[in-house]
Amino acid sequence: HTPVRPQRIKINKPTQSTGCGTDPVSVANQSIHAIVSVRDVSIPTQKTFLCNPSVHAQMRREIERLQTGNVEALQTIGQAELRIQDLELKNHALQSDVLYYSKLSETYRVACDTLRDSHEQSIQMINTLLQALLRRTEEWQLVTTAFMEHTVHDDESEHPAPMDTLFNGHECMPAANET
Repeated sequence: HTPVRPQRIKINKPTQSTGCGTDPVSVANQSIHAIVSVRDVSIPTQKTFLCNPSVHAQMRREIERLQTGNVEALQTIGQAELRIQDLELKNHALQSDVLYYSKLSETYRVACDTLRDSHEQSIQMINTLLQALLRRTEEWQLVTTAFMEHTVHDDESEHPAPMDTLFNGHECMPAANET
């Protein structure tokens, strides 16, 4: 079991890019390593790098995956920005609704207070009118009782009583709050 020795190929013209170049012969056998001279502009002298074609392909796939990931990340960021804008608009609309409903609530509160005060005044007025009506009813009962007593006495005596004696002491007075 002897290890396979990498095949060394010398390229006279260096390339201007960094990276690994593969020899057409070495592509057929992926286990053979090729030494390719690469010229890096940042390195003052030419260096030789050892490049495994399978590692090179794996690195290329990783770069493509990262680029795809970058595109997906940018799309996700764009979607997040749109979602943030949407939420900001909804937040603004909700704040506007809160302001509207708080003003509406204040208007209803004032209207309810006014109605309650008006209702209380109406109840007081009705109570006053009922008290006046009760007094009038009591007065009329007294007048009716007095009239009936005089009528009964008149039937017995056959002499009708004069009208002014009927209402003596039973004057009908208007109620104090009567309009």
